[in-house]
Amino acid sequence: MVFNTVRLYPQAPLTRQLIRRGILAADQDLFYPVYYDPPATAHVRHRLEALCHRAMVFDRLGMDRLLAGTAQPTR
Repeated sequence: MVFNTVRLYPQAPLTRQLIRRGILAADQDLFYPVYYDPPATAHVRHRLEALCHRAMVFDRLGMDRLLAGTAQPTR
């Protein structure tokens, strides 16, 4: 099961809906990536991420250094 944020694109149906609902400003610059984290699953994604950190899943996969920005490039 994967919970992820959704990238918003100009004039996309989801983007227009979020603007109508007042969740996204109509003048939001979408040139740089803007993501929407659906409230219905946001808490689940954050909880699963916290559990992975607690279980040291990222550490075992070597992703702890990547997430911290200290990973060395592979050759």
